[in-house]
Amino acid sequence: MKQIKKPDTAIFFGTYKEMIYNSTPEQCKAIMTAFCQYAFDNINPTVSSDISLVWGVMKGNIDNDYRKYNERCEKNRENNSYSYTVDNY
Repeated sequence: MKQIKKPDTAIFFGTYKEMIYNSTPEQCKAIMTAFCQYAFDNINPTVSSDISLVWGVMKGNIDNDYRKYNERCEKNRENNSYSYTVDNY
């Protein structure tokens, strides 16, 4: 399977707000640490059961965003290759 390239950005959705607000400070720290490790450090964090539901939602969104990013990059590569053919000049 092709390695998915991860951009140096990640989206923190507004839908996470309520999940964060309803968490303890320790849980918030664990959630944000997991988010940053996964999104930026290529670490698949092990999370405790009390934040696993929140983390599952966030991880799914990150994965989906990266999949869309890679699809767009591939489409742009295809489009770019059509622009620079000898027949176009």
